Amino acid sequence: MPDFPGVIARRCASHFAKYLAVGVIWTILPIASLWLLIDHWRLPAIWVSAIVYGALFVTKYTAYVFIGMLKADPVKYILVAGVFSALNVFIVWLFVDCFHLPAASAGLLNTTGLFLARFFAFSRLGILRDPPDKKGP
Repeated sequence: MPDFPGVIARRCASHFAKYLAVGVIWTILPIASLWLLIDHWRLPAIWVSAIVYGALFVTKYTAYVFIGMLKADPVKYILVAGVFSALNVFIVWLFVDCFHLPAASAGLLNTTGLFLARFFAFSRLGILRDPPDKKGP
């Protein structure tokens, strides 16, 4: 009898490790960009966050495809990631312009808050590719 909880746990752990590796890089980039462009150059938060998260939207997809994490159909990814990119822009605008938080803090709260939600949305909607089974001894 197959060990379904074990298979699910291995699959989730494999995807999460890859997702985390890409996520660390793509977490540092927007926070640094938001800090520099909004806090120091005093550019409008709505425009900066739209540009930053729009660029990340495209480059993350490329990274996920490169590491073999996504299925071939990009439509679901584009829809889910598009919603989360819009949420990123809205939340940064809300935190910076309405609550007057520093952009780096807003970016950190926003990115970490939506990180897990995005992973579970990808998992739940079948966007992630099934990792190959590893047969152990």
